Amino acid sequence: MGTWAHPPRYRLLGTLEVRAEDGWRVLRSGRQRTVLALLIVHANRFVSSSRLIDELWAQRPPNSAANALQVFVHQLRQFLGDGALTTKPGGYVLSVADGDADTMRFESLVLAARAAVDRGEHRKALALVDDAVALWRSQPFADVPEGEELAAEHVRLDELSWSARQHRADAWLGLGKFAEAVGELRALTAEQPLNEGHWVRLMAALYGAGRQADALEAYRAARETLVSALGVEQGEALRERHAQILAAVPIGEIVGVQSTSDGPAELPAGTAVLTGRERELERLAEVFSGPAPLAVVSGQAGIGKTALAVHFGHSIVDRFPDGQLFVDLRGFGERAPMAPAEAMGRFLRALGAEPESVPADPDEASAALRSRLKGRRVLLVLDNAGDAEQVRPMLPGEPGCGVLVTSRSSLGGLVALNEARPIAAGVLDVEQSVLLVRRIVGSATIDADPVAAQELAEQCAGLPLALRVVSAHLLLHPDLGVAGMVARLRAGRLSELAIPGDPRAAVRSAFALSYYALPEAARVLFRRLSVIPGPTFGVDAAACLVESDVDGSLAVLVEAHLVEEPRPGRYRMHDLLREFAAELAAQVDDTGALRETLSLWCLHAVCAAVSAAMPGQLAAIELPPLTAAVKGTEFADALSANTWLGTEEENAIAVALAAGAGELTWKIALALVPHLDRAKHFRARLDVAEAGLAAARELGDAGAESRMLSNLGLAHYGASRYDEATRYQREALAVAEAADDERGQLAALGNLAMALEETGTLEEAEGCYRRSLAIAERRDEPGITALVLHNLGILLKLAKRYEESIEVLERAIDTWRELGNEWAEAMALSIVGDSLDGLERHEEAMRAFARAEPTIREAGDPRGAARCVRGVGTALRRLGRHEESLEHLLRALAEFEECGEEYGIASTDVEIGRTLAELGRREDAVARWRSALAWLEERGMPETESVRELLGS
Repeated sequence: MGTWAHPPRYRLLGTLEVRAEDGWRVLRSGRQRTVLALLIVHANRFVSSSRLIDELWAQRPPNSAANALQVFVHQLRQFLGDGALTTKPGGYVLSVADGDADTMRFESLVLAARAAVDRGEHRKALALVDDAVALWRSQPFADVPEGEELAAEHVRLDELSWSARQHRADAWLGLGKFAEAVGELRALTAEQPLNEGHWVRLMAALYGAGRQADALEAYRAARETLVSALGVEQGEALRERHAQILAAVPIGEIVGVQSTSDGPAELPAGTAVLTGRERELERLAEVFSGPAPLAVVSGQAGIGKTALAVHFGHSIVDRFPDGQLFVDLRGFGERAPMAPAEAMGRFLRALGAEPESVPADPDEASAALRSRLKGRRVLLVLDNAGDAEQVRPMLPGEPGCGVLVTSRSSLGGLVALNEARPIAAGVLDVEQSVLLVRRIVGSATIDADPVAAQELAEQCAGLPLALRVVSAHLLLHPDLGVAGMVARLRAGRLSELAIPGDPRAAVRSAFALSYYALPEAARVLFRRLSVIPGPTFGVDAAACLVESDVDGSLAVLVEAHLVEEPRPGRYRMHDLLREFAAELAAQVDDTGALRETLSLWCLHAVCAAVSAAMPGQLAAIELPPLTAAVKGTEFADALSANTWLGTEEENAIAVALAAGAGELTWKIALALVPHLDRAKHFRARLDVAEAGLAAARELGDAGAESRMLSNLGLAHYGASRYDEATRYQREALAVAEAADDERGQLAALGNLAMALEETGTLEEAEGCYRRSLAIAERRDEPGITALVLHNLGILLKLAKRYEESIEVLERAIDTWRELGNEWAEAMALSIVGDSLDGLERHEEAMRAFARAEPTIREAGDPRGAARCVRGVGTALRRLGRHEESLEHLLRALAEFEECGEEYGIASTDVEIGRTLAELGRREDAVARWRSALAWLEERGMPETESVRELLGS
């Protein structure tokens, strides 16, 4: 069996997914999924183009099939990166490392389970089958259009799945767990009624469970099924099993039940349901493959550390025939932690020591335990350890034994000094959460309301304890239903996530034990972090909430698994922990003042970042002074500022939306505008603009209201709602004029011009730009002057006044350069490239695009960079360099697809079509134009008519 320390890269046992740094990603195109699925199925082997084409078009390919396949492969190569997909003469090879596809892992685990059964290692076989079956999220290739080959592979995987379950039944029979085997075999005989082997095993399981009559009834049912379906009598194996049962042959002789060791077997009963722990189980298997395994499973309260440890312990008891020891060290609990001497005394007595011979001295007890373990193979499970010193005295002195520790702390000292291997248990994703509840309460309850089941999982935030508690409620109150449980969770999650009378089955109680074990400074920080509304936060955001050493307290919280550090310097809290912290903060802290402090920090930090990243583009904002608790954030250069904006964006948006009705709300919303515009985050732009407008109106500040109306209009502009954008800009201009607010007029005029431009009202738009330009120059505001010149240059280009456009844009470029805004300078240069192309100065246009592209890309604007790549491709076509043109245009298309820029995709398809047509590939060109036309027509885009003309030419 292979062991893997990482999740697979490709998942086919369900929907087709590819793992990336930011999680699992899916392909948008069904045919791309088909190509990738077939390449994964034949991983590391040559797959011919003709074979792929047959799979895609059921052996009736269109004339453009070869070209379409090339596009699919190009898009896949962009999607997968790192050279995974290579081209060979006549086909392709996808490189897939061992275990990097879930189908590979599944098959390997099933084969290993069969081998374990054959060797009599039944507990190991059970663990292997559990791991294999857990890889199935739903049916294989669930969202992949299957051709002949994939359909055959689907059947093969189904057969393997049935084999895996048969191996599990064999293992249960070998362990004498007949009741467990009956359920599995009942299901298998229902799914494969003509498989005599399933009936033979079912009869043995029923007989072993003391149900002789049921076993004989199973024989009758098997015989009737075979006669009815096939017209044949039962085989020799069925007749022999029938005779054995009638003769009352002992079950041990029939199935060879394993004998058990005389050593201690202290592991608690394992949970019947362990879901979503494939990665942790793989890591444990890797650690325990060594001669002296020592692993620390850590994680927050309720994450299921004990369940994981006990499940794994049961799966490896065959490797520790001299016994299994278990103790709850009470490191986190209402009772005092167990002293190591007490735990060692228990172990010594379990290993055969007379009670009066157990030393009272801790050092002597440790030495005695090491002596008892010498030469033995014993598994020690040390549950709920508080610190490393509780564990060290119990560590064996030589190889042979295994130690598995669980703790809410990481126990870094054991890792550093005792070579322990750390294994962090994380929360379950939504899919795994639903599966866990399904396995406990049954499929009927979940399938009755799958939408509510999804929300139920989300409300539990992936915490296994919470999921088990709600599952218990559903079983105890069957009339409640999933929707009813969800309604109760909405009303108060922490109160509902408890079983009355059992503090161990209460999420709030579990969290409280961790909280009260913290030092005071860490408690204060933990409570106050609940006011940070974003998904993650940095040290600066946390520091403004406390006066103490924030770095030290954060380290304590991370060690206690009350805060996570997904990457260095970025932190997050689990949803339910945040809710628990908020309850505590509401009782002790002034949360309103804390939120205002956080908002003040956020406003100053965003303004500093935008000023450094995009000089001249930050609107004039009068900043409230910093308080003693808030430190300003500084940036050395544009790159560090851009990095900060990309990292803190979600947090800053969340702060703006949660800040309330004060001036900080509209000022944060206004400060975020340049970044959100450049990043094309239109939904967020609209949300913060609406929040800012509401805050400005509640304050009764006409200047703020005008700026927020203009801001909201600009947000609608970014979302292509040009009528709405025009309406808000006219309203903003009217408010600013009534208040004699030139700053408000300046913003509204420029933004109104942009909206009018999109509706084709170019003459009025130009007038607005020129009025705005006059105000900006009079007020000596170079940043706004450059922005107006920039936008006026775009309008003149659209009006095909190319010479005037270039003249105006060069003035903008000069001003951007003086301000140090390299991104805006490069963007203006790319528009100059468009105008040069309009003047048929194609060589100059190509150079302009090529110069602009790297700066735009480095600034984090992939759409702008793709636009430059397309510009180069268009210029190359007009210069007659068609092959180079096609290469650039396909690259631009892939980049637009990557960032979801639909207009960019459509307009690039039009250009690709033109290049293909000039290469004599008219049919391929028409396919491109038709695809683009469908999108353009649906949205009433002005390019629609020109594409119709291309199709009619």
